[in-house]
Amino acid sequence: MHRLNGAVLPSLFIVLAIAGALLFLSPARGEWRIQNISGHLPKLSFALVDDQGRAVSANDYRGRVVLLYFGFAGCSAQCPITMDRVTHLLAQMGQDAQGVRVLFVTIDPRHDKPQQLKSFLAAFSPRQMTGLTGDELHIATLARAYRTAWRPDRGVDISHGDTVYIFGRDGNARLLLTPEDKDSDAVEALRRLVNT
Repeated sequence: MHRLNGAVLPSLFIVLAIAGALLFLSPARGEWRIQNISGHLPKLSFALVDDQGRAVSANDYRGRVVLLYFGFAGCSAQCPITMDRVTHLLAQMGQDAQGVRVLFVTIDPRHDKPQQLKSFLAAFSPRQMTGLTGDELHIATLARAYRTAWRPDRGVDISHGDTVYIFGRDGNARLLLTPEDKDSDAVEALRRLVNT
């Protein structure tokens, strides 16, 4: 058995420290400071009804960075907090925010008609936010495609996630925004996507 001499041991610790740092910067984050999902989720695709009552598809939003969020207008916790945060992020982006569209997809289509979605989003950034509804099957299919889930709670509340899915101008899934991410990192990522 070989013994490690005094000069080799510090070098081994340096190599292990570098390896640990590389593991922390996993391929999922790559060059982004928020979760990179490129290649892991499908391109944005849907056919729903917007908060003006018009039939729309993902193609209507090509050319813009899309932030996709699943929630419902009667939500009293996660949805208002997340939409308020997104409004704050857009405000920090300045002119670049014009290249972003926020799509709020209801998970409660029986109650969330276009007018309810429009009224809910009016409290935030209505020029850049669009509520989407449709039949339950189409919404469930869209939610499954992006691995989101929800379940009814007692009364009228629905438990659901608070992740925002970010798509590039080409419609490809690019990033996930979570409550743990720093606003400055999110703004930087959104600016990069708008300008690429």
